[in-house]
Amino acid sequence: MNDRDGALALSQNITIGARTCVKLRALGKIGTVISLSAQKLHSIGFTTDVARSIADAHLIDIDAVKKQLQRFSINYAVFGDREYPSLLAELPDPPSVLYYKGTLASLAHPTVALVGSRKASTYGTFITKKLVDGLCQKGITIVSGLALGIDAVAHRSAVDAEGLTVAVLGNGLDTIYPSSHTRLAQSIIESGGCILSEYPVGTPSYPAHFPVRNRIIAGLSLGTVVVEAAHQSGSLHTAHAALDYNRDVMAVPHALATAGGEGPHSLIRAGATLVRTYNDILDVLGIADTPQQPHVSSIPLSQTDSAILSLLTKEPLHIDDIVVTSEYAIGDVSASLAVLEMSGHVRHIGGKRYSKVW
Repeated sequence: MNDRDGALALSQNITIGARTCVKLRALGKIGTVISLSAQKLHSIGFTTDVARSIADAHLIDIDAVKKQLQRFSINYAVFGDREYPSLLAELPDPPSVLYYKGTLASLAHPTVALVGSRKASTYGTFITKKLVDGLCQKGITIVSGLALGIDAVAHRSAVDAEGLTVAVLGNGLDTIYPSSHTRLAQSIIESGGCILSEYPVGTPSYPAHFPVRNRIIAGLSLGTVVVEAAHQSGSLHTAHAALDYNRDVMAVPHALATAGGEGPHSLIRAGATLVRTYNDILDVLGIADTPQQPHVSSIPLSQTDSAILSLLTKEPLHIDDIVVTSEYAIGDVSASLAVLEMSGHVRHIGGKRYSKVW
């Protein structure tokens, strides 16, 4: 079993956590390590139960897993893949496998997490819309958790602003939780963003998954903004994860004694940056409120990537037109556009339209 298949096999057992996978990678190639016996794995430091779970990974029918992913139109990136989000790769406990629908290229832009109460107030809703609208105009990708309340407002506002947004789920991508946000999830994908999860197909949404999910929200983002939250809110878990990862934490002030202000005020007292407008967020992240010169990375381009790039100009072109002109399959075009966007050659401007940046 090769390393990518080995990682995919391990990810089917959600009791094998991210830190365990980090230890396995330190031992050598995943595909080789999971072929060790449970006794051998136990002898080098894993508990009996964990060792048995790791050793059983080679029994997984990996072809069946891949067919299931295809049936649900789910893609995946393994730690070490070139499309794996770079900010997430910096974590001490990065997901070994990231399942996603949409394009991970949306994470090639600067990212900010906006999180908050599931019972969004009128004030919280207004502030979230204003912040997201300003950030999207500056090319910032909005990250949140697709939950009720502030999360949903952040995602919808980004879509409405023709910006990019990424939703992190605490369950398998074969279902959307909450189900009332199924259409919102589809809008996120159609607008050039993505929904993602570290949980395999068939994993239901459990309360215990949300703190794990929250660390990914924080890990994908340069900074986390808590808009409103009660004193014991899960949004504070996201903020604390951001602190653990040495990322910036910001909070929106509220009127005194309002329920939604308890969480943000506690963060501000602890040193979080007070946010009044989106410019405060840009200042914290060191992003000037002026047009940025595009940065072209050294990611190598394939023949297909170069061919797609040659078709693009500064005038936006819809992906369907690119497919027709290039005569490549839609999957090949989408993959190349993702690489070109991550490398800084191409900009997605919303509505599946792309333009060359230089």
